Amino acid sequence: MKFSGKLVGLLLLGAGYAVAVGLMVRHVTQETRPDRVTIRVAQWQLEGGVRQAFAAMIRRYEQLNPRVHVELISIPDRTYRQWAQTQLVGGEAPDIIEYSIDYNNVERYFAPISDEVLKPNPYNRGTPLEGVPWRDTFLDAMANSDGFNVRLNQYYAATLTQHSMRLIYNRPMLREITGGDAPPTTYREFVALCARVEAYARERHLTLAPLANSKDTVIGEAMFIFDSASSAVAQRLDHRHVFGALTKEVALDYLRGEWSFRDPEMRIGFELLAELGRHSTPGFLQLSRDSALMDFVRGRTMMIVAPSWEASSLKELCPFELGAFRYPVPLQDDPAYGPRMLGPYADGRLATLMAMYLNRQTRHRAEALDFLHFITSVEGNQIFTDVSTWLPAIVGVRPSAYSRQFLPIYNGYIWFIDGSFLNLSGDDAIAHVRNNFFRLWGPEGRAEAYAEALDAGLRPRILSDLTRNLTVQVQNLTGGDSAAGAAHMAAGPAGATAPLALLPARLEGRTYQMLTVVHAEADKAGKAAP
Repeated sequence: MKFSGKLVGLLLLGAGYAVAVGLMVRHVTQETRPDRVTIRVAQWQLEGGVRQAFAAMIRRYEQLNPRVHVELISIPDRTYRQWAQTQLVGGEAPDIIEYSIDYNNVERYFAPISDEVLKPNPYNRGTPLEGVPWRDTFLDAMANSDGFNVRLNQYYAATLTQHSMRLIYNRPMLREITGGDAPPTTYREFVALCARVEAYARERHLTLAPLANSKDTVIGEAMFIFDSASSAVAQRLDHRHVFGALTKEVALDYLRGEWSFRDPEMRIGFELLAELGRHSTPGFLQLSRDSALMDFVRGRTMMIVAPSWEASSLKELCPFELGAFRYPVPLQDDPAYGPRMLGPYADGRLATLMAMYLNRQTRHRAEALDFLHFITSVEGNQIFTDVSTWLPAIVGVRPSAYSRQFLPIYNGYIWFIDGSFLNLSGDDAIAHVRNNFFRLWGPEGRAEAYAEALDAGLRPRILSDLTRNLTVQVQNLTGGDSAAGAAHMAAGPAGATAPLALLPARLEGRTYQMLTVVHAEADKAGKAAP
């Protein structure tokens, strides 16, 4: 029996329609089954292995909880923020949402979990974490900006991983060029390796650079290198002796004249950054992250600057074995820079990431909270770590052999709590730093020219950033005090002995300090201040 092409097409169309209807009916049936609850989870991590890790965690969770069905929604990061906020405003958002404190409106959209964090995670029964408060099962005890919101004084999010910046390298290529596959451990070894790669490329007329880089990836690495080199300046600015500094405090110190980008330690940082640029892909400031990845995957570079969350994707994309190491900042024994170096240096402050928030409007709070408990338990986070090859966030969870190369180093100096010398005060100062990158990494770039350009235009931009910030801070302080006073008075005689819930004095003290410096700077510049 013969079928015409038209009939075959109609049959295929009918079969496709039937499948679509079946899937829709199945979905509706799952949603309306009285004996089963469906919760939805949204996240933006599309790197290799992450969605598979969520699928594995969901399978295991549903085995343990057959009454609950979990749906994963994965949205590309470029559109995720707009999508999530649209869903939240419209009241259609998933029950659990990966979010960031930087997106704002946390208190509007999400339910705090402060009442839960001191209770044990029920999924840790039978493990060394049995009976341990949920908060203390995280490597950072939820003391990250998403886990504990300082402004709101509430715990909000559970996290799944931690990350670091690394140089990932092509092991076979390193063996071919050097005869071994051990990465450099000192700054001088790193510079010598880059020189060998360049000589190898010249001798064989190859399009090969030591390091793949881009306008997107260079920023994180540059902040680590520069802040490490300038640690002695940051230490000098630690007036409160708390082994840490806030970027806004350091910005105020700049306005007071306590430091500049032409300090000797700063010069070392710029020279190290210039060296990094010389060994990177030509024109990398015009390249996107994807271009850098493709250069590395195709063997046009031996190394790539990459955060650890790219590592799982590179593992899937690259047809060769990978290794990873941290950029070796010079230490005290370096013949040129040693006398001004403070090291060793830490990757940053211990903080877990990939924050999962509980939707304030969820109709299934108990089930959503239970799923959060599972994915942050020893078993759940081990599944996530094994499948994604990302690093764990939970105490006692073992990293994979591959991800172990990316474990952050916390033993060393790190002074900034919330940023970097290259990430000061706000949008205007940050834009000034980045818009002048060409003076450092352009064809005629020089460390001195970059430092001079930064100092030439930074003061008015810091003043602009701090003025905007202060306007909001003063409004929040006065509004918070007014609301607390009104609530206290409304309580009447019954609340007469209750303490007046005012904002912490340290917030008011820092605001006053900032106002004093900003007013003085604004007077000199002839500008209005808050």
